[in-house]
Amino acid sequence: MKSTASPHIDESDLLAEVIRLMTLGDLDAADGHLGRALSLTPLNPVALFLRGTIRFRQEDLGAAELSFRQALNISPGHALASLHLAQTLRALKRPNEAIVHCRAALATEPDNPDVMLELAKAQEESGDLSAAESSLRRLLQRTPGMVQAVINLSGLLIRRRHTVEAEGLLRYSLQHREIAERSASDQAELVHLLAICLKLQRRHQEALGYLDTALTLAPASDQIQSTRALVLQHLRRFEEAIAAYRAILERSPLDLDTHLQLNELLYRQGHDQRFLDSYELAARRAPRSPLPLIAKGQFLLQARNARAARDAFELALHIDADSGAALLGLGRSLEALGDLAGARTAHDKSVSVNAGAADAFTAFAGFLLRNDDSKQAFEMASRAHQLQPTDQSALAMLGLCYRAIGDKREYQLNNYDAFVQVFDLEAPDGYEDIQKFNLDLSQYLDGLQSDVRENFTQTLRGGTRLYDELFYNGHELVDKLCARIEDAIRRYVAEMRVTADHPFTSRKTSAFTFSGSWSSRIAGAGYHLNHIHPSGWISSAYYVAVPDCTADPVGKQGWLKFGEPSDDFGPAFPPRITIPPRPGRLVLFPSYMWHGTVPYQSSQARTSIAFDVVPLS
Repeated sequence: MKSTASPHIDESDLLAEVIRLMTLGDLDAADGHLGRALSLTPLNPVALFLRGTIRFRQEDLGAAELSFRQALNISPGHALASLHLAQTLRALKRPNEAIVHCRAALATEPDNPDVMLELAKAQEESGDLSAAESSLRRLLQRTPGMVQAVINLSGLLIRRRHTVEAEGLLRYSLQHREIAERSASDQAELVHLLAICLKLQRRHQEALGYLDTALTLAPASDQIQSTRALVLQHLRRFEEAIAAYRAILERSPLDLDTHLQLNELLYRQGHDQRFLDSYELAARRAPRSPLPLIAKGQFLLQARNARAARDAFELALHIDADSGAALLGLGRSLEALGDLAGARTAHDKSVSVNAGAADAFTAFAGFLLRNDDSKQAFEMASRAHQLQPTDQSALAMLGLCYRAIGDKREYQLNNYDAFVQVFDLEAPDGYEDIQKFNLDLSQYLDGLQSDVRENFTQTLRGGTRLYDELFYNGHELVDKLCARIEDAIRRYVAEMRVTADHPFTSRKTSAFTFSGSWSSRIAGAGYHLNHIHPSGWISSAYYVAVPDCTADPVGKQGWLKFGEPSDDFGPAFPPRITIPPRPGRLVLFPSYMWHGTVPYQSSQARTSIAFDVVPLS
């Protein structure tokens, strides 16, 4: 009589098959075999480690973390599991926890280069740049030819503004035999970083040569091509920059950031015939994606072409009826066209299908506030703030709602007396007075302006703005000023009185960085629309040169005003305070605070610098 017992299953054979399938990239089949192995031995640390690895590759980070922790509970000294848990925690934006597990892995394998590299990445992401740099230097002493370590250290040196040292490291490394034998993509990344070092030293022609070399090594790299487009603009070779952006979109028609860069360049250079045509081309090449239509609609809204914007958003909704961005844009378009019922329906659906999106609730709150329903507007703004407590747009809207319903929390949130501070800066090193410095700085900045009109997506009207980052981009005079600006920021932060539940002061830290910096020039007359800075924590205005008419305290031409929202809210919210501009004056304030400038009429130009600051950790 034949036996009915199941044939013996060798667990080691199952795990070997799991590894083979993972190597081939067949994660579903590997997962199936792994389930059988775990049914035999649920507490096998190797099987749990493999399950964590599969979950990580499937981007199920929570499940990956659980599996790695289970493996480590059974086998505490498993260095590879500690490393993979650290990588998972870093992907979950928990770098401080990742550091703990990297150190645990190094206690078992002190010379493991992969763990040392992971530790450096976690330290950098936690904001401890000095520790990250030290870790990378130790790693390169032990493993001089490790390409990823060179890439990370040179990138960190660039971030810490040590571009000359980074250049030397990269040049030396590119001559290293082990690196020279590595893949073309690795070499391309090193050459790209070298080009960035040169760009940041304003050696643009040299940088372009290295970028062309990098493209021969990695011809399909959108990142290299994007840097090349920016360098070409510095060289004022605008048609070639346009061609570079179009080359990226030819490969990646849904790259919305490149669409933005291209169309901003086209607009600034006065190429109206080609403006926004990239979105139409992308829509034809990717007919199942609503993204090009949504992005085009957002541009059209800014251009106050509500009818064309509505058409674009409606086409996008034919592709994806639940697109939150398209519904939000449709609501704004219909409101501008006077169809308030249709706009409300669009906003209602937007918050329904995007219940976790703060921007949907913020947009609905704005619609309700503009249409005299301040009570429900407050409910929507409160919901947006609950979803994303540091979202600057939500905070700006919440402040308006407090004001509309007469809630004293408006003053607690904005606290103009404490949060808007003026610093009349001392002259940088090498200058006897700030006036002489600003004369030289103004002349220098004016020479960098090369556009024919304003940046379309920004708030400036009647002037131009530099398109690249201003700080630490090889501008000697700007760098001198930046030292004074950083001193003022440190004083501003030090004087903050922390309230644990306040969305501004609760983020207080001595470690900060700039998330953006730029310079604007109004040539004769102009102003800034009322706006906020959604990507900042602390924002600013520094005045390099101002027209004489700004000295008039009655007309207040060109004065900086706070508390007045964008003009679609009408006259319901007049400015709370105004501040006169003066050459050498720096004004710091929360990024969510509404601000703009009073228009002025003068034959004299106004040049200013602005930046956003964010906590480093």
